[in-house]
Amino acid sequence: MNSIPPSAVADELPLLNLEPLRDALGGDEAFLSHLLERFAKDLEQILPALDRATFEDDLSAARELVHKVKGSAGDLGAMRLRAASQSFEMELAQGVFLPASLDSFSKAVHSLRAALDARTG
Repeated sequence: MNSIPPSAVADELPLLNLEPLRDALGGDEAFLSHLLERFAKDLEQILPALDRATFEDDLSAARELVHKVKGSAGDLGAMRLRAASQSFEMELAQGVFLPASLDSFSKAVHSLRAALDARTG
């Protein structure tokens, strides 16, 4: 296992890089905003569901949730959240749950939510 805490790696990355997605959407700011708002709403459900899964020791369900977030975060350019998700997912896939990884993931979710909320005003 990597000796560098996931939060240290994730904190080095930009919080949000929208340029590749903006380019892929042909500069359609309205659709970009729609995608980001939808992702923000989805994130509201993730942490409670993840807390339930880890509390119930259902690491498979936790991994599935984190995997979905990782994919969406990567698609949207949420670099820190993607990195935290990737690290957390790898641990969960090995049957390991480290509270520090959940904390890092939660921190990345909250940071991104704050950035998305600030973006939408």
